[in-house]
Amino acid sequence: KVWVKIYANGAAYDVHYAMKKRNQGWKVTNVTLDGINLGLAFRQQFASEMAKNKGNIDDVIAFWNDPS
Repeated sequence: KVWVKIYANGAAYDVHYAMKKRNQGWKVTNVTLDGINLGLAFRQQFASEMAKNKGNIDDVIAFWNDPS
């Protein structure tokens, strides 16, 4: 795990990267930004959209590309 503090516009943000070494090199497996687990949030949003679209991944991708 890698812990970083990022400073932007006078504010400080804690960022935690979870990484794993693979055959192709190091890969980021998750990111937490100020306590928000982005990997978990993405998985939950994806699962919710898949349920709303009855498992049709093409519809989920189309919605994410143009949410209007």
